[in-house]
Amino acid sequence: MEFLPGGGVRTEPLVCPPGTLRRLHSSMLLFFTGKQRSAPSVLTAQRAAILDGRAVEPLVALRDLAYELRDALTSGEDLQVGDIMHRGWELKRSLAEGISNAEVDRLYAAARANGVSGGKLLGAGGGGFLLILAPVNIMRASAKS
Repeated sequence: MEFLPGGGVRTEPLVCPPGTLRRLHSSMLLFFTGKQRSAPSVLTAQRAAILDGRAVEPLVALRDLAYELRDALTSGEDLQVGDIMHRGWELKRSLAEGISNAEVDRLYAAARANGVSGGKLLGAGGGGFLLILAPVNIMRASAKS
């Protein structure tokens, strides 16, 4: 989906080479952080950062990452998705206070230290669900131990 100036939306299906989405899905893990936060409070802080210009540069970079993600998926380069997600998460965290917190940062750092290629909080941030991408060989090794 591409959001156009003036409020229009353009949709285009992503056609991925065979096996790309299967490989990607097999590397995804979803965890509940144990914390919930009111999305409106996080989104209000983010909106203020957009209006005063602090968040514009990270938002442009996030848009560019979306195109990079599209290109990686349509080229069958699913191994690039974790890195793109990691860079996106770093950018999202910079948008406004409250998008992350010490506990989420600790969980994400521990995941990265154990081989996770990338991840992000789903939704506005502040808690909820953490989606991470772990190479299949790491998940298999964890399952054996």
